[in-house]
Amino acid sequence: MGITLNWQPGIVIKLWDGNTEVYVDGTLNVNGTSGSRVYATSLRDDSLGGLTNNDNETPGWEQWGRIYVRGGGSATINYLEARYGGYYYAGNATIYTDGGTNVTLDHLVVKSSHGCAISSDPANEPVLTNIAPADLTGSEVNGLCLRGGTLSVSATWDETEVAYVLFGDLIVPVGIALNWQPGS
Repeated sequence: MGITLNWQPGIVIKLWDGNTEVYVDGTLNVNGTSGSRVYATSLRDDSLGGLTNNDNETPGWEQWGRIYVRGGGSATINYLEARYGGYYYAGNATIYTDGGTNVTLDHLVVKSSHGCAISSDPANEPVLTNIAPADLTGSEVNGLCLRGGTLSVSATWDETEVAYVLFGDLIVPVGIALNWQPGS
């Protein structure tokens, strides 16, 4: 809603705990590069940014919430590595997008997410580029989870980067079309 947050190459963002999330109603630009990723990780992840919480605890699933792009929000995420997110109440995903968003994920890596690496409204999936199945690892679901419900607009599923995982029943009502494209 007019406000933009830019994360620059090489920064490490450590999220406090499972109640800590990034809500995007405006615009999030993650500006990592091939030589200098941006990292979003647990406070317990001492492999990045040093011994931040001074306790030597081991990081693991669901230690922070999610990056949540809400209806009307947008995100362009380039070269982000997100680790140990997806706290259980957060919709079971590290990257979570609503309908009515504009989200592009390029060279994304998600490691050890509780639930899905990426979760999306089934009628408005993010654009994925340069993401291989090996880039989504250690999570309960290493793919693009599409939440169930009733489609309110026609949709085309054409993602070939990673597998779709239907996360609940999907209803395609009369007058609405769901198209599955080759290679999906």
